[in-house]
Amino acid sequence: MKRPWTLCMFFIIIVNMILSCADDNPLEPEDRNPAITEVRVPEKMWTGTQTKVIVSAIINDAQGPADIDSASLTVLRPDSMTVALHTLLNDSAARGDLIAFDGVFSREISTAFAQGEEGLYFFLFRAVDSKGFRSEVVVASVPALLGSKNDPPSISDITLPNIISVDPSIEFLCKVYADDPQGVIDLSFVIFRIHHWENPTVINTDTIYDDGIDPDAINADGIFTGTFTPAFADSVVGFYPFSFQAVDISGDVTDLVRRDVQVIFEDNWPPTIFNLSVPDTFDSGAGIDNFLITLEVVDPQGLADIDSVHFTSLKPDSTWANNGLPIPLFDDGTFGDVVPGDGVYSFKAIFDPTAQKGDYVWTFEAVDRSGAKSNTIVHILTIQ
Repeated sequence: MKRPWTLCMFFIIIVNMILSCADDNPLEPEDRNPAITEVRVPEKMWTGTQTKVIVSAIINDAQGPADIDSASLTVLRPDSMTVALHTLLNDSAARGDLIAFDGVFSREISTAFAQGEEGLYFFLFRAVDSKGFRSEVVVASVPALLGSKNDPPSISDITLPNIISVDPSIEFLCKVYADDPQGVIDLSFVIFRIHHWENPTVINTDTIYDDGIDPDAINADGIFTGTFTPAFADSVVGFYPFSFQAVDISGDVTDLVRRDVQVIFEDNWPPTIFNLSVPDTFDSGAGIDNFLITLEVVDPQGLADIDSVHFTSLKPDSTWANNGLPIPLFDDGTFGDVVPGDGVYSFKAIFDPTAQKGDYVWTFEAVDRSGAKSNTIVHILTIQ
């Protein structure tokens, strides 16, 4: 129990010896002393890899950044608390500093001091102004890990079918081409996730390997091979996002790489629209600004196969309403729809009293999740 207390006391003494050599100077009132509000240090270092990093201290001074005479960094070694590095930071857009006189004092340093000695290094920052008044010491700790820095893997390509049948008995092949700066021997596996077609929810997760075991052809060639079936879709067709990440033996991963796969019915039949309910004429001056549009839809694969029901509107001046984009109808109990999921799609049309008078050509259509389009119904609405 004595060693932690002894080490703590020794650490305090070392800090005072290094950074408080001017203690005979009087201190300004606290609101006029320079203050270090934030420091930036590397997350970690490696005993076997020498890298260049930028360290920074954000310093506030009542007289402005130009009043700072010096900003220093002292690095203490683990256990011994001896000085591993002592250097000055700058705010002059040089030696690692990006913007001059912005109050961010920086320095590019080498982590060579951590070579061969793992443990927790202490980074001590202090600022001194032009009158010799000092900030409090700010301490940050950075671990030096045994070994060399590991660079993450990458994915260069993915071979995956763009369209697959919804039949869950059919098996499909997937290949992921991955690489690693330390060589393919450093690669561990590829994880892939299948997401719900409506939201980011993950509905299936699996791993594939480069081990030469079927379906993978050659061991350690950087091609990770696996198979999957459309069972994840549960007979619901549509576009499903697949996301992939390669993982190395150190646990580092690539960024997500995404591919979309469309699940369709092998013998897909398009939807049918019928029983359109919409007035032939509408009097914009009658004090009523809206009316309800309804349209019934059926699909041989079921209503769950319907992707959208919509119409386009060509105005009397031959320009398109809604910038030519389809105007959706709804079967979810909103926008005038009465019963959700009954196959009756609805839309409450609201007209501006200043809308153009004349004939509007409305063209209605439904599209299923395989992209098959229904018959169209064309209706002319006359605005008076």
